[in-house]
Amino acid sequence: MNRYIALQKVVEVGSFTKAAELLGYTQPALGQMIASLERELNIKLLYRTSHQVCLTLEGERIFPAIQKSVSQYLVMQEIAKSSQLMDSILTGVNVRWQA
Repeated sequence: MNRYIALQKVVEVGSFTKAAELLGYTQPALGQMIASLERELNIKLLYRTSHQVCLTLEGERIFPAIQKSVSQYLVMQEIAKSSQLMDSILTGVNVRWQA
C-alpha cells in the first residue's frame, strides 16, 4: 500500500523530490518504490522529465483504481483506530466499574 500512496503523492505534487520530502522518504527510496510498482504491474506508470512527472497513458488508466484503493485503505485505518479507541474506553470503564 505504501507504493500506491507514494505514487499518488508523486502525481499530486508532480515531483519525486517534493513527494519524498512530504512522505519522509529519500528521493532514491521513493524512486525505487515506484520502479518496484511498475515492475509488479508490468507497465510504465510515470513519464519523467527534468522538470515534471506525468502519468503515462497506462498510468492514467490504472491511477483511478490506485486512488480508490488508497482511499479505502485510509478509511479502514480510521475504522480500526476508532474501534481500538472504543475498546480502550470500554476496558477503562469496565475496570473502574469492577473496582
